[in-house]
Amino acid sequence: MNLLDEIPNQDNLETFTRYQLIEIVRKQQDRIDNLHEALSDLSKRIEEGDPAIKSIVNRQKSKYNTKSGFSPEDDAMIESLLDP
Repeated sequence: MNLLDEIPNQDNLETFTRYQLIEIVRKQQDRIDNLHEALSDLSKRIEEGDPAIKSIVNRQKSKYNTKSGFSPEDDAMIESLLDP
């Protein structure tokens, strides 16, 4: 599914009904909720010491020199998603 076709812009906004727009927002919220759940699970696995994940995180930490192992931009985005 191409997400860009699903998200309205100023040029095609009038082609969407109110209910279609509500459904699009719900789908996006579901995706955000799923991402939040996956990130929480990943954080838990990292804390518990999953060896495969630890090795990836250590590699990333040395690459980006950040505590999390993600780029500073990604780190900020992840923190904002995890903070309710």
